[in-house]
Amino acid sequence: MMSVNLRYSYVRRRTFMHSLDPVSKLVWVIAVSILAVTTQTVSLQALLLLSVLFVSFVLARIPIAEFWRNTRYFLIISAAYFVIQLVFVPGQHVFGHLGPVKLTWEALDTGITTALRIYIVILASLIFVNTTAPRDFALVLYQKLRINYVIAYMLFLGLRYLPLVEATLQNIREAQMVRGVGERPGIRGLFENFKRYSIPLLATTLQRGRITAWAMDSKCFRAYPQRTSTDIVEIPARGIVFASFWGTVLVSILGLQLFGWRPPALWQLFGR
Repeated sequence: MMSVNLRYSYVRRRTFMHSLDPVSKLVWVIAVSILAVTTQTVSLQALLLLSVLFVSFVLARIPIAEFWRNTRYFLIISAAYFVIQLVFVPGQHVFGHLGPVKLTWEALDTGITTALRIYIVILASLIFVNTTAPRDFALVLYQKLRINYVIAYMLFLGLRYLPLVEATLQNIREAQMVRGVGERPGIRGLFENFKRYSIPLLATTLQRGRITAWAMDSKCFRAYPQRTSTDIVEIPARGIVFASFWGTVLVSILGLQLFGWRPPALWQLFGR
């Protein structure tokens, strides 16, 4: 089952990001997400994207082919948001026309920042999933952040079941192809493929969830308010430095924006 090439699962590697504890990487994801949501200029969004790409290719050493396979659909979604914003957002500084539609610098600025915001948040989340073992994440939530072990285990199941569902879907596709039932093209074929895949996928997922529930009951899960762990997840010094750096960047940029600092927008640079 797990031998298929999964997109959204933990991949064991010897990299800087893999050596960090889940808390430090979680701080990084939160800082990047807050900056992506609150930043309103293309220049800061571009710098943030470059920093996330640096983490992906250098610190996490994710191969380019794997990176493209994992993020291409989200890139298409971001591009769609860009086109929608470019066409429908009003503005005063016109730089061109697309038929009867006026293309303005304000719409271009809004479209780029919206697309980058979506892509950056998704990309940071995928890096976290790719470099963090779900079990370590659950342990560190319970041991270091003092979150109830039931909630921590629920998050663990979410990270654990996502690649399992993906692997199950891949197995269903391959099984139907072996039986001579291939994927049908077109919009109508898309709905027919969804119907053929969704029913066995739902049945398999529910069965796996039932087995998991039985296993948890047999181990007296939630029978006691505390849970003893045999493994202890430590926070290394590099993790503290990494999280502190991104926390400082977050506070600094938010502080500058609070006091009115704004980098120039596209229309201020090119629309005059």
